[in-house]
Order: sequence, then C-alpha cells, then structure tokens
Amino acid sequence: MPEGSLRAIRDRLVADPSIGAADFARAYCDAADGWLASLASDAASGAKGTWALIAVGGYGRGALAPYSDVDLVFLHDGTRGLPSVAERFWYPIWDEGVGLDHSVRTPREALGAARADLRVALGLLDARLVAGDADLARTVSDRIRTAWHDELASSHLDALGVSMAERHARFDDAAFLLEPDLKEARGGLRDAAALHAISRFADRLSDHVDLDSVATAESTIGILRVVLQRTTRRASDRFVLQEHDAVAAALGVATDDLLRSLSASARTVATAIDVAWRRRPRWDPSSSHRPALPHELADGVVEVDGEAALDGKAHVDAELAMVLAATAARASIPIAPESSRVIAAALAIVDGPVTWTAGMTAALIETLRCGQAGVVALETLDVADVLARLIPEWGPVRHFHQRNAYHRFTADRHLLEAAAEAAALADTVIRPDLLVIGALLHDLGKGRGGDHTEIGVSLVGPLATRLGFDDDDVSLLVGMVSLHLLLPDTALRRDLNDPATAAVVASKVGSVELLELLGALAVADGRATGPSAWSSWKAAQVARLVDLTRTELVGGALSSHAPTELQRDAAAASAASGRPVVSVVDDHVVIAAPDQPGLLAAAAGVLCLAGLDVRSVDARTIASTAVDEFDIVPGPRGVPAPAALEASLAAALDGDLSLAGAIASRARDYARDYRRLGTARSSVVTAVDPDASDRSTVVEVRAPDRVGLLWLLAEVITKNGLVVTAARAVSLGHEAVDVFYLRTLDGAKVHGDALDRLLAELAVVGTPDDPKTHAP
Repeated sequence: MPEGSLRAIRDRLVADPSIGAADFARAYCDAADGWLASLASDAASGAKGTWALIAVGGYGRGALAPYSDVDLVFLHDGTRGLPSVAERFWYPIWDEGVGLDHSVRTPREALGAARADLRVALGLLDARLVAGDADLARTVSDRIRTAWHDELASSHLDALGVSMAERHARFDDAAFLLEPDLKEARGGLRDAAALHAISRFADRLSDHVDLDSVATAESTIGILRVVLQRTTRRASDRFVLQEHDAVAAALGVATDDLLRSLSASARTVATAIDVAWRRRPRWDPSSSHRPALPHELADGVVEVDGEAALDGKAHVDAELAMVLAATAARASIPIAPESSRVIAAALAIVDGPVTWTAGMTAALIETLRCGQAGVVALETLDVADVLARLIPEWGPVRHFHQRNAYHRFTADRHLLEAAAEAAALADTVIRPDLLVIGALLHDLGKGRGGDHTEIGVSLVGPLATRLGFDDDDVSLLVGMVSLHLLLPDTALRRDLNDPATAAVVASKVGSVELLELLGALAVADGRATGPSAWSSWKAAQVARLVDLTRTELVGGALSSHAPTELQRDAAAASAASGRPVVSVVDDHVVIAAPDQPGLLAAAAGVLCLAGLDVRSVDARTIASTAVDEFDIVPGPRGVPAPAALEASLAAALDGDLSLAGAIASRARDYARDYRRLGTARSSVVTAVDPDASDRSTVVEVRAPDRVGLLWLLAEVITKNGLVVTAARAVSLGHEAVDVFYLRTLDGAKVHGDALDRLLAELAVVGTPDDPKTHAP
C-alpha cells in the first residue's frame, strides 16, 4: 500500500492556501497519479500478463475537482488472473471514501463498450496513462480516437443530441439562473466537453464555433467549480445562493463581479453549443449538405440555411441591426452569429451614442411583439455586445444577478422575458407598443446600487425621448417604470375591501390608460419573475384591484363587501353550537367562532401546524360570531379535514394545545430550507401606512420568512389588546411581508405610545433568532 491515503492527500491540497484555484486540478491529478500508481504496482505485484491503469473523463483531462469521482479503467491483455488484480485495487480506493467510477476491460472490450455507449466513448477520448504498460494504454487510446474520428462520432451524434436536450430541460440555463449547476446546466462544463469531443472528428467545426473562447469560458467555470467544492468540502456542482459570498471571497472578487463572469462564460458556451448543433449539416463529415442559396427576407437581410443573415451588400449600421432582429423574430429563425459580429464591429467604430430613427424603434417594437422569438433575436445581439451599444443603459443589467430566491433570472433575461410575456397580452391594451417597451425597461435601474425604481425613472425618460416617443408617451413610460410595483404590492399587501385602497391607487395612477398598462405589466412582470412570484390567486387579486381602481377613476360607486354564503353558513353553525366551525372550499379555509381575543393568532397557529401557508385573511364579525376567511396555499399533504382543524383550534383556544412548542418543533424541522435562502434580513422592518385606510391602522412587517411568523405577530397584537380586521401574508422568496389592519377594542385607530410599543414588540419577536420560537 502507498504511504498516506488519497483522501488525506486531497484534504491537504484543499486546505493548502498556496495552491491557487487555477492550479488545484493539475496538482490534485499529479498527487492522485502518484498514489494510484503505487497502489496499482502493489496490487499487481507478481501478476503475469500486461496491464495498464488509465485515467478517463475529467481525471483524464486533468480537470479533477476536489470531490469529483476518480474515473479509471483497468486495461489488461486477457491473461487469466489480471481482473482479480483490479478487484484488489478498487477496494482500498473505496475504503478511502473517495468517489470512484471504474471498469475492467481488454482493448477489444474497451472498443466494443465505446461503440455501444456514448458515455464510455467520451470518457476514453481523454484516456491518459497512470500506471502500467504504456504501449497497451497507447494502443487503446489510438484505436478509440481513430474510431471516434472515422465512425463512432457520427454514430453517437444523435444520442449526444438527445442527451443534451434532456439535460438542458432538466437543469436549465447556467447563464441566467440564480443557482445553476456548473456541470450539467446549459452552458456548463458538460456542454464545453461535448464541443471538444465533436471538434476531434469534425475539422470544420472551428469554422462555425470559436473554440478558443469556449476554452476560456470553460476554464472560468472550472475554476469556480473547484473553489465551490474547496469552500463547501463536498461534491456539489450546484452553485447555491448561500455559497455565493464565500466563493467570491475565496477568489478575491466581488460577488456581483463573480456572478457576471459566470453568466458571461456560460452564455459563451451555450451560444456555441446552440450554433454547433443547428449547423451540424455544415460540419458533420457524414453529411452531404450543400449550402442553400440566399433567400431575401427584407432589405439587407437574407435567409441562409434557416438563419437570418446580412446579405453582404447593404450598408451595415444601427438601423440594419434592428431590422435584422425584427426580421429574424418575425420568421422565427436565429440570427447568424457572423452577422451579429459584423454589426458589432461596425458599431464599435461609430463615435458617440447611436442615434435612433423611427425605423429602428418600429423594428425594436416588432421584435418585442414576437415574444420568445424576439428574445432569441435580442439575446444574439446581446451576446455580441450590440444591445448595450444601441442602448447604453442596458450595460449594468447585463448578467446582473438579483440574488434573491424570488427571482429566477438575471436582470437582463428577466426584462426580455417580461417583454415576451407582455407581447402575449398585447390585445388587452390600447397601446401594445408602450406595453412591450415598458416591460423591457421597467427594471432598467437594477445593477447600479440604490433604489432601482428611482434610478429607472431617471433613465427611462431620456431614453424614451431618444427612441422617438412624444411627450405624452414618454410620460406613460415613465409612469410604468415609476409605478410598476404599485398594483402587485397593493393587491397582495392591502385590504381590497377597504374603499381607501382603490382610492389611493387611483390617485397615484391618474388615468385609465396608465392603469391598463400597469395591469398588463404586473402580469408580465410576475410571470417573468418566477414560479413563486405569480399564481392564479395573485392574478385574481391584481385583476380585482384594477377593476376597483378603474371604477374609482371613472367615478363609479364601489360595491360593499358583504359576507359570502360560506362565511354566513359558518357563522350560523358556530353560533348554534357555541364552538369553532371550520369550512374548507378549494384554497379557502373559513373559521367561525364566538368572538374572543386571540382567535386570529390561534387560527394562524393551527393552520401553520397543518402545513398551510396563509396568503390573506378577511376578518369580520357577524352578530357576535367572529369569522376569519383564510386564503391558503396547501402543503404537501393537502388540507386536513375540517373536523381535524376544528379539534385543534378548540384545543388551542381552551389552552389544551401548546402552539408555541409545536410550532417551534416544526420550525426546527424546516430550518435548513430557510437558511438555504441565504440573504435574508437579520432583523425585522416595521412600517405604518397612514393613507391606506380611513378606518384602521395599517401596520406592515417585513421579516425573514420562516415557519410560524404570522402566528408570532398575531400573538403580539392580541397581547396588546388590538383587533385585526384584515391581514395579508406575502412571500418574497427569503422574506415575508405580513400586513395587519388594526383597531382598538372600541373600534378606533391605533396611535401614539400604543402604536410605538406595538411596533417595537413586533420587531423583537419577529427577529429570526428569537428564543421563543427557535426559528431558523
């Protein structure tokens, strides 16, 4: 046995600060080679026949990350007894606790396995001798590479395409995600390896893909992967939010800069793999492809082999760039990357900012109105740095990660997705042109520090003027940016049954035309943000607020909010029995009980224990019965039977169920899920909105999201002798915003010392490390 252990060697290298991230993989491979060669020599001592231990895959390429599997093949000439040598060899590695991917084969078996299995073939392409007979290893390596060039690659290409498509569908885009898989996601290390494998048999691939740029991008992602594993001390390729700052610190760079570099590198690889795959007929040696004759699509733009390209005769300028994008989007075909590079070169030598013409703006609007096809076209221009040259304000949002689990995409991709979602809503507004432009620009202030809405307003006015919009349209676009959060924030955080809510929104919006645009933008923005940002419930809330505000703006009368039939029935049943009654219909839970202090807190606690998240509460009194209607999100086990909820609520109200202990236990169980979100606030922020209601004091509590938060806050309100007339609970990824409409027991607003005391207590009890909850 060799001295020391492979795990000890690895751990020493991981902890050695003198080994830089760029040098680690090579150092680890060299150290592993020495240890494995000694182990192999001991295991094969006295054995007859010829054998060789070869490294394959990432280990063969010298790209061994700290906690990656060691990929090995034990080759032998078929001499009896040699396979048992390999068995003696594997066990000590397993005992080390180091991941091992291994096989034992003769040269014939190795070639047969490569013919049958794409993964084996790709691994053997990078075969490298670790120990044993160099001639045997060289023979297998040469045979595999020759076979790959002559036959295997072509026979495996279809399988490679299917594998890539399945992988991309599962892991999505490394360039745009908050927590990408550095290896498996689109634009990750496996795509870069696929390009290198293709280039080893397709000499013409380099005519279509810049392999040097791919290699640089691969190196950047590979170094990040090494540092991620060194930092976390585990075999993880997923760059989760909670690790961003630590990895950036280990690399000595700002977190935002690291994430921008990752996105840019992943986009380089993703663009290359897309171009390579759609152009397969042009570089595949087995293809009989003949270039198609150009087909004119627009003035200066032609279609060639399913791509939109410049015809080579037209004068290349900014207007042609937008015409190319609009033409490609309209035809639902990609832009030839060579054409986007030609445009980038032409714009690079233009002094000063680009002057927008009416034709350019019209082409931009047409591109955006094509939805996802427009996203593809503008992405191609952006990869070539054309979009930021046309719109300099775009630069700071490029590759900017919003670092919040609420947001699925980088800021730039979010804006393009929002514009695509807005295009689908074009028929719902009078000015679809302003809708798609406003959607594209609504978050333009991000990536600069400070309040993104205020910054966006300062940017969009001059930009909209430069795009050629008149003063009225500029005002609408500025209004869209300034108020793009108004409707969703109000719909989710304010009581829509209070007449003051619509009145406040109407006073801020000022016109039905802007209200209409803001309503559609809210939908587009929510859909483009991510699955946690939009739902049918949120859509219904926003739509109701738009209707209420429209009525307010045109001078109509707002209808009063009478009890629903479900609420009336529950109140009658509770009054008859004198006990709590629970009714469940879809995602609504109605709780009716004799009116008493603490009912809301008890109900919130019981729903929490049942695994239900509360989105809003409509609290009212019918005769002497309190009725709380909860809009909830069912947990993994669904909604418990009403009888079970009734029993739990009765026990809680009677003091027979300790909500504090039970919720603390559930909070501990789920602590890991909340810590994983990483960037939550360490304290609670409380605020009072004096204009939100004429009848109640509206208190908003913004805090790290965790189990039992609504119950905790409601308990504080109860102990202060206050009545909750309505409540809202909104999740924003790592944060929760809970809003309470409060009155005193005699029906007055809360103010003065009582309000100050309440706010202070809410801030204390809602803090994540509050010992009363043992919350995460």
